[in-house]
Amino acid sequence: MKNTLFINRVTTEPKINKFDVQLTKGLNIIFAQDVGGKGAVNSVGKSTFVKLIDYGLGSNSFLKSESAKKQLKNTYLLMEFSVNDTKTTIKRNLIKGTVCEVYDGWVIDKLLSNPSYTGEKMDNGDYKSRIESLLFANKNYYKDKKILSVRQILSQLIRVQGSGFEAIDKPLGINESANIRRQRLEFLTGLLSEEEKHLNHEIEQAEEREKDLKKQYQIIEEYIRHKTIKYEFELKEELSQLEFQIGNIEQNLEDERYELVKIYERQDELKKEKQKNIKIINEIQEKISAYKLRTLNYTTTCNEIENESESIDFTIRSMEWFKRYPHKKCPTCLRPLKYDDNEKCLLHEVGASDMAIETIKQVLENEKKELQESISFYENQIKQLMKEKSDVQKLVNEINGRMAKEIDTVIENITNLEGKKEELQKDLMSINIQMNSLNDVNRYQKEWSDEKDTLEILRKELKSYQEGMQVRLQSLSTYYDEIVQFLYNETKKGILDLSPRAKNIQVKIINNDGVGEEDTGDATKIMKVVAFDLALLKLAESSEVMHPKFLIHDSPNVRDVDPEVYKRIMSYILELEREIVDIDFQYIITTLLLPEDIKENSEYIKLKLNNNGEEGKLFGFSF
Repeated sequence: MKNTLFINRVTTEPKINKFDVQLTKGLNIIFAQDVGGKGAVNSVGKSTFVKLIDYGLGSNSFLKSESAKKQLKNTYLLMEFSVNDTKTTIKRNLIKGTVCEVYDGWVIDKLLSNPSYTGEKMDNGDYKSRIESLLFANKNYYKDKKILSVRQILSQLIRVQGSGFEAIDKPLGINESANIRRQRLEFLTGLLSEEEKHLNHEIEQAEEREKDLKKQYQIIEEYIRHKTIKYEFELKEELSQLEFQIGNIEQNLEDERYELVKIYERQDELKKEKQKNIKIINEIQEKISAYKLRTLNYTTTCNEIENESESIDFTIRSMEWFKRYPHKKCPTCLRPLKYDDNEKCLLHEVGASDMAIETIKQVLENEKKELQESISFYENQIKQLMKEKSDVQKLVNEINGRMAKEIDTVIENITNLEGKKEELQKDLMSINIQMNSLNDVNRYQKEWSDEKDTLEILRKELKSYQEGMQVRLQSLSTYYDEIVQFLYNETKKGILDLSPRAKNIQVKIINNDGVGEEDTGDATKIMKVVAFDLALLKLAESSEVMHPKFLIHDSPNVRDVDPEVYKRIMSYILELEREIVDIDFQYIITTLLLPEDIKENSEYIKLKLNNNGEEGKLFGFSF
């Protein structure tokens, strides 16, 4: 991944002392000119300009001077910059800068011409997160944990004056943990020893897992092969046959169940016929019951007539018997007898009485005869109806038999088929258990094989990473030596390597006199840092590292670096521009000196300051 951070334009709103700087790719010089040979060119705004850029990239504060705060409290920084292909403009109050106003694109001209033009407001923390996301795309995270913040990374790209040039890993000249300093350089150079350690650790863990999985596979494989006599292809063949048989049975079951449905449909008609016959039986039974009731009534009446006839016969015999004897009462009405002719008992008239009795007796006999004939008729009717009922009941019984027989046959078939299916399913389950056992063997084998593949991938990844790291280290070392020799006009050489134990980047400058003694002077310490930064900048141009090809050096000649050596810093950047076809880096340097090949009116000088009064200073006043 190639990163690019580029500062395009820096100014203020409102403009102060005509301050408006347009920067370009390649070399950008902020020149502090000594006017009239006064010698001291201090506090003209070189470092303030660097702080402005740093402030535009999210630093928490700009200036601490109380006088400056009073002068600049209503002044805003306007800065256009890009991260890769994303152009952004930032507007931020120079004193109260907790809120940043962010615009898409480069829009300083719009902002200066239209004060009401607004952007997206966000606090400085969110603004830094935005830059971080654009610049590193979460590459500064490891296992969801942030290794370095965007400010910790950007600080390596902005060397502050003085203490910032004491060591390659202390760009701010402040105390930071050794871990942060090491990780920052590793991150920007791609020489991540932590990543190498992580890969080695992953390989160790993968080797342990591979060993355990191999052992598990061997144990389960031996157990299953001992337990399962048949081969897998035999089990599969049996399984296929059983599934085929079960499929046939299920089809037969479906047919039988369909037949059962059809039987129930047919039995609906039989049920209708059955109900019709039952209705006939009920009607016959009603007639039989009615006839039996009549017969019973007639029989009862006959019995009553029989009893009455017996009473009449008894009366007749009594009368015959009483005729032999005189009597004082009428044997018929039991009234006292008077032998006066005017008071004779009419009922006792012998002739009339006998005739009436005989008549009654004859009537009763006739009635009895008629009743007996009726009884005989209805008894015959009952017999006939009973026969009809029996015939109809036989039809009902036949229907019941047909219905039960059809259903019983189908249900018996279904029961038998389900029994066979259950037995086959037991066999199927047994085979599936054996197949699953064999599948377990295959699964354990696959897990082992997958872990072996993972281990191989990790080993290849480590090898590739180590090879890439070695290439980058070799390139960085070559560039460092090349730059040192250029700066010192080949009187010195540069050595860059990794410390044996901690694998930290370490640099040296040695004399190129055949002896190779290290130069440990104060000025050389500064140039070691400068040469390292420039080597890293060139590495970023030629390799895919996280360094965004952006570098600021704020007056690296504080400790009396040889002016000729110092001037060659800018000359080297010009050489680098000529060497690179498509320039993508940006180098900003604040300086008091210029090399002979760069004149005071050169296009490389983006801002010119001087010590000739307040107007020569950045903001036109001292603070």
